[in-house]
Amino acid sequence: MHFMSSHLAIETHLSMVESMNSSDLGAEFSAAILGGMVDKFPALLGRAKELREVELSQLLVLLSRFGGAGWPTELVKFGARVDYRDDEGQTAISQCIHGMVDARDCLGERDTYQTAAELLSLGANPNGEYLGMSLILLSAMSKLPGFMGLLLVAGGSLDKVEPQSVTGDTTRSTLHKLRAGQALGNTEWLEIFIRK
Repeated sequence: MHFMSSHLAIETHLSMVESMNSSDLGAEFSAAILGGMVDKFPALLGRAKELREVELSQLLVLLSRFGGAGWPTELVKFGARVDYRDDEGQTAISQCIHGMVDARDCLGERDTYQTAAELLSLGANPNGEYLGMSLILLSAMSKLPGFMGLLLVAGGSLDKVEPQSVTGDTTRSTLHKLRAGQALGNTEWLEIFIRK
Protein backbone atom coordinates (compact mmCIF):
# COMPACT_ATOMS: atom_id res chain seq x y z
CA MET A 1 0.00 0.00 0.00
CA HIS A 2 1.40 3.40 -0.88
CA PHE A 3 1.56 6.44 1.38
CA MET A 4 -1.41 8.26 -0.20
CA SER A 5 -3.78 5.30 0.01
CA SER A 6 -2.61 4.55 3.57
CA HIS A 7 -3.15 8.15 4.57
CA LEU A 8 -6.62 8.18 2.96
CA ALA A 9 -7.60 4.99 4.78
CA ILE A 10 -6.43 6.47 8.08
CA GLU A 11 -8.35 9.70 7.49
CA THR A 12 -11.50 7.71 6.63
CA HIS A 13 -11.25 5.76 9.88
CA LEU A 14 -10.50 8.91 11.87
CA SER A 15 -13.62 10.59 10.53
CA MET A 16 -15.58 7.54 11.66
CA VAL A 17 -14.14 7.87 15.19
CA GLU A 18 -14.87 11.60 15.23
CA SER A 19 -18.52 10.91 14.40
CA MET A 20 -19.02 8.84 17.54
CA ASN A 21 -21.65 9.94 20.06
CA SER A 22 -18.91 11.36 22.19
CA SER A 23 -17.50 13.62 19.49
CA ASP A 24 -15.03 15.29 21.85
CA LEU A 25 -13.49 11.91 22.68
CA GLY A 26 -13.35 10.92 19.01
CA ALA A 27 -11.66 14.20 18.12
CA GLU A 28 -9.13 13.72 20.91
CA PHE A 29 -8.27 10.20 19.71
CA SER A 30 -7.86 11.60 16.19
CA ALA A 31 -5.53 14.32 17.42
CA ALA A 32 -3.49 11.82 19.46
CA ILE A 33 -3.20 9.45 16.49
CA LEU A 34 -2.27 12.10 13.94
CA GLY A 35 0.12 13.76 16.39
CA GLY A 36 1.80 10.48 17.26
CA MET A 37 0.87 10.98 20.91
CA VAL A 38 0.09 7.37 21.77
CA ASP A 39 1.01 8.21 25.37
CA LYS A 40 -2.37 10.00 25.61
CA PHE A 41 -4.28 6.77 24.96
CA PRO A 42 -4.54 5.65 28.64
CA ALA A 43 -6.33 8.82 29.72
CA LEU A 44 -8.58 8.72 26.68
CA LEU A 45 -9.35 5.04 27.22
CA GLY A 46 -10.56 5.80 30.71
CA ARG A 47 -13.24 7.93 29.12
CA ALA A 48 -14.10 5.28 26.50
CA LYS A 49 -16.45 3.54 28.95
CA GLU A 50 -19.14 5.99 27.83
CA LEU A 51 -19.11 4.63 24.25
CA ARG A 52 -21.57 2.09 22.87
CA GLU A 53 -20.41 -1.40 21.82
CA VAL A 54 -20.28 -0.52 18.12
CA GLU A 55 -18.24 2.64 18.82
CA LEU A 56 -15.84 0.72 21.06
CA SER A 57 -15.48 -1.91 18.33
CA GLN A 58 -14.83 0.74 15.66
CA LEU A 59 -12.23 2.30 17.92
CA LEU A 60 -10.55 -1.08 18.41
CA VAL A 61 -10.32 -1.52 14.63
CA LEU A 62 -8.96 1.99 14.09
CA LEU A 63 -6.37 2.01 16.86
CA SER A 64 -5.03 -1.43 15.92
CA ARG A 65 -3.34 0.13 12.90
CA PHE A 66 -1.12 2.17 15.24
CA GLY A 67 0.12 -0.58 17.57
CA GLY A 68 0.69 -0.56 21.28
CA ALA A 69 -0.38 -2.87 24.06
CA GLY A 70 -2.79 -2.89 26.95
CA TRP A 71 -5.43 -0.73 25.35
CA PRO A 72 -7.03 -3.59 23.33
CA THR A 73 -7.73 -5.45 26.59
CA GLU A 74 -9.29 -2.31 28.07
CA LEU A 75 -11.57 -1.75 25.07
CA VAL A 76 -12.67 -5.40 25.11
CA LYS A 77 -13.40 -5.12 28.85
CA PHE A 78 -15.59 -2.10 28.07
CA GLY A 79 -17.50 -4.12 25.45
CA ALA A 80 -15.62 -3.91 22.13
CA ARG A 81 -16.03 -7.02 19.94
CA VAL A 82 -12.60 -8.38 19.07
CA ASP A 83 -13.67 -9.67 15.62
CA TYR A 84 -15.79 -6.67 14.66
CA ARG A 85 -15.72 -5.96 10.90
CA ASP A 86 -16.23 -2.35 9.83
CA ASP A 87 -17.98 -1.10 6.68
CA GLU A 88 -14.72 -1.43 4.72
CA GLY A 89 -14.14 -5.05 5.75
CA GLN A 90 -11.41 -4.19 8.24
CA THR A 91 -10.94 -6.08 11.49
CA ALA A 92 -8.50 -5.23 14.26
CA ILE A 93 -6.10 -7.93 13.00
CA SER A 94 -6.25 -6.76 9.37
CA GLN A 95 -5.52 -3.24 10.61
CA CYS A 96 -2.45 -4.55 12.46
CA ILE A 97 -1.20 -6.03 9.19
CA HIS A 98 -1.86 -2.77 7.32
CA GLY A 99 -0.14 -0.82 10.10
CA MET A 100 3.06 -2.83 9.66
CA VAL A 101 2.91 -2.28 5.89
CA ASP A 102 2.48 1.48 6.52
CA ALA A 103 5.48 1.47 8.84
CA ARG A 104 7.62 -0.47 6.40
CA ASP A 105 6.62 1.58 3.39
CA CYS A 106 6.87 5.10 4.72
CA LEU A 107 4.89 6.11 7.77
CA GLY A 108 7.54 5.46 10.40
CA GLU A 109 8.02 3.16 13.35
CA ARG A 110 5.15 1.23 14.75
CA ASP A 111 4.96 -2.28 16.07
CA THR A 112 1.61 -3.90 15.63
CA TYR A 113 2.82 -7.49 16.22
CA GLN A 114 2.34 -7.01 19.96
CA THR A 115 -1.13 -5.58 19.35
CA ALA A 116 -2.05 -8.54 17.14
CA ALA A 117 -0.73 -11.02 19.73
CA GLU A 118 -2.86 -9.35 22.40
CA LEU A 119 -5.92 -9.40 20.14
CA LEU A 120 -5.40 -13.10 19.41
CA SER A 121 -5.08 -13.81 23.15
CA LEU A 122 -8.39 -11.99 23.62
CA GLY A 123 -10.05 -14.34 21.13
CA ALA A 124 -9.57 -12.74 17.71
CA ASN A 125 -10.01 -15.31 14.95
CA PRO A 126 -6.66 -16.26 13.34
CA ASN A 127 -8.67 -17.67 10.42
CA GLY A 128 -10.49 -14.39 9.84
CA GLU A 129 -10.60 -12.64 6.51
CA TYR A 130 -10.25 -9.28 4.87
CA LEU A 131 -11.97 -8.52 1.55
CA GLY A 132 -12.32 -12.15 0.59
CA MET A 133 -8.86 -13.38 1.54
CA SER A 134 -7.72 -15.05 4.71
CA LEU A 135 -5.62 -13.00 7.11
CA ILE A 136 -2.83 -15.53 6.56
CA LEU A 137 -2.89 -14.86 2.81
CA LEU A 138 -3.04 -11.10 3.47
CA SER A 139 0.07 -11.46 5.67
CA ALA A 140 1.90 -13.39 2.97
CA MET A 141 0.93 -10.97 0.21
CA SER A 142 2.08 -8.12 2.46
CA LYS A 143 5.40 -9.96 2.90
CA LEU A 144 5.04 -10.17 6.68
CA PRO A 145 6.25 -13.64 7.69
CA GLY A 146 6.10 -12.68 11.37
CA PHE A 147 2.37 -12.05 11.13
CA MET A 148 1.88 -15.25 9.20
CA GLY A 149 3.69 -17.18 11.91
CA LEU A 150 1.73 -15.42 14.66
CA LEU A 151 -1.59 -16.35 13.03
CA LEU A 152 -0.51 -19.96 12.52
CA VAL A 153 0.72 -20.33 16.11
CA ALA A 154 -2.63 -18.93 17.30
CA GLY A 155 -4.48 -21.69 15.44
CA GLY A 156 -4.70 -20.34 11.91
CA SER A 157 -4.89 -22.94 9.16
CA LEU A 158 -3.31 -23.07 5.73
CA ASP A 159 -5.74 -25.81 4.77
CA LYS A 160 -8.96 -23.80 4.89
CA VAL A 161 -10.58 -22.86 1.58
CA GLU A 162 -9.87 -19.24 0.68
CA PRO A 163 -13.10 -17.20 1.01
CA GLN A 164 -13.09 -15.90 -2.59
CA SER A 165 -11.89 -19.13 -4.21
CA VAL A 166 -14.26 -20.44 -6.86
CA THR A 167 -12.22 -23.61 -7.37
CA GLY A 168 -11.87 -24.57 -3.70
CA ASP A 169 -8.23 -23.52 -3.37
CA THR A 170 -6.90 -23.57 0.15
CA THR A 171 -4.61 -20.90 1.51
CA ARG A 172 -1.68 -23.32 1.10
CA SER A 173 -2.46 -24.10 -2.56
CA THR A 174 -3.02 -20.40 -3.30
CA LEU A 175 0.38 -19.58 -1.78
CA HIS A 176 2.02 -22.38 -3.79
CA LYS A 177 0.54 -20.92 -6.99
CA LEU A 178 1.58 -17.37 -6.12
CA ARG A 179 5.09 -18.53 -5.27
CA ALA A 180 5.41 -20.60 -8.44
CA GLY A 181 4.27 -17.67 -10.53
CA GLN A 182 6.62 -15.40 -8.59
CA ALA A 183 3.70 -13.05 -7.96
CA LEU A 184 5.14 -12.31 -4.52
CA GLY A 185 8.73 -11.72 -5.61
CA ASN A 186 11.47 -13.42 -3.61
CA THR A 187 9.59 -15.61 -1.19
CA GLU A 188 12.05 -18.25 -0.05
CA TRP A 189 10.79 -17.58 3.49
CA LEU A 190 7.32 -18.71 2.40
CA GLU A 191 8.46 -22.27 1.73
CA ILE A 192 8.93 -22.81 5.47
CA PHE A 193 5.22 -22.23 5.99
CA ILE A 194 3.64 -23.91 2.97
CA ARG A 195 5.59 -27.11 2.40
CA LYS A 196 3.78 -30.24 3.39
